[in-house]
Amino acid sequence: MNGTAPTGVRPYSGAATHVRAKVWEVRMASARITLLWPGTAISAVLTRGRPAMNLEAVNREVYLLLKEGINVSVPVHGLFRRACRCVRRSVESDHRVRDSAGRALIHRVLVPQWAVTRIKANMTTEKWMRLVSLVAVLAALPVAATPENLAKVEADENSETSRTVASKRSTKPEPDVRDFRYGPHFGNDFDLYLAPDTGKRTPLLVWIHGGAFLHGTKADVSSSLVRACLSNGISIASINYRLSQQAPFPAPFHDAARAVQYLRFDAGRWNIDATKICLAGSSAGGGISLWLACTPDRINRKSTDLVEHYSSRPNLIACSQTQSSYDPNWIKQYLPPSAYEQRAFVMLFRVPVDQQTEPWARKQFSQCSAIEQVGPHVPPTMLFYYYADTYPTDKLSGSHAVHHPLFGKKFAEACAPFGVEVKVVGKEDYPDASESALKSAYIDRTIDFIRRHWPADKGVVR
Repeated sequence: MNGTAPTGVRPYSGAATHVRAKVWEVRMASARITLLWPGTAISAVLTRGRPAMNLEAVNREVYLLLKEGINVSVPVHGLFRRACRCVRRSVESDHRVRDSAGRALIHRVLVPQWAVTRIKANMTTEKWMRLVSLVAVLAALPVAATPENLAKVEADENSETSRTVASKRSTKPEPDVRDFRYGPHFGNDFDLYLAPDTGKRTPLLVWIHGGAFLHGTKADVSSSLVRACLSNGISIASINYRLSQQAPFPAPFHDAARAVQYLRFDAGRWNIDATKICLAGSSAGGGISLWLACTPDRINRKSTDLVEHYSSRPNLIACSQTQSSYDPNWIKQYLPPSAYEQRAFVMLFRVPVDQQTEPWARKQFSQCSAIEQVGPHVPPTMLFYYYADTYPTDKLSGSHAVHHPLFGKKFAEACAPFGVEVKVVGKEDYPDASESALKSAYIDRTIDFIRRHWPADKGVVR
């Protein structure tokens, strides 16, 4: 990284050198991006008024992020140019790009509205903030988005970077049904991968992504899981739901319930057996799955909405890294503070840590606690954990504590009096396995679990 300006780039100096943005700081080195949180100053990447970065690499990164987020055939370079022009106008007006402005800039420039929705639905929070950061940086460099640079970006699609991105995506089959709307809210859509037609209706695995209720999308579903399901005659749906910063509890849970109901409502259309719905998910997605299995069915045959005439309860559960309760007061009985003093809980319930013991807060927590609502109606369940079942001390990391196998074991104990099958599998069953091997083992166990309950040679004839 040198301090001289690339050819054709005018040095950026004066008051604009102090442009600041509460977005992720971007530092470039050998065309590799490192993101640091919280970033505080775009000027940190400027050296004596000269760009201290590879502009061509920044251009390429923004271009690829836009293309990935939109994921359809649109003039990406046009959106890219307009984004840079819009932010540059904001910078020139008051020499500052605030956090709210940074988040809003994509909304202002990426029109029509479907483009904004598509981008937010297909990007993780990290990629979304990276896109905002990079566009802001480019906007602060007046000639960063020149036609020449844009031409280089488009020509570079066949570069090694682009080939790497393409190769990663090619491992996952394309969904047969993409972005299908199941409800009225933002993020109420799913992708559906259909198993080969054998003349009989197929079981369906519904994947509910994790991410602490704060991030994640349906695109996070493992390509290995998709391939394993399809090769075993199991269709798979991966759903989006509202995140907690968009709507707190119970919105994410009700969205998932609506998705299950809709998939049953339209099961015949996609050759799905509505009596064979297995919910699967990791972390928060697993918690939603358990909640749907334990709480009262949301079926309402008197509703004018025909989708609500169908059950929201699963027939099987197969989850990983799952919490059986989101009640901080329950969790603190068994696990250290790192498990419950997390931003995820504050955002999910909108309850500050110092008010978690208030009666009104306890009532809300109880409604979100699957373990407090178990009964004979809970379907057969398999829970898989990647972390070791160590004694829960204060030395546990936050991730280990909030994904501790104790959640699964306590759930199994609660279900035992009702004769419900709950199998807890963990690292102790695979003592020498790496994390990637454990993830593969989870997929194998899930397929075996489904096929043990629903043998492949049985099914509903269409």
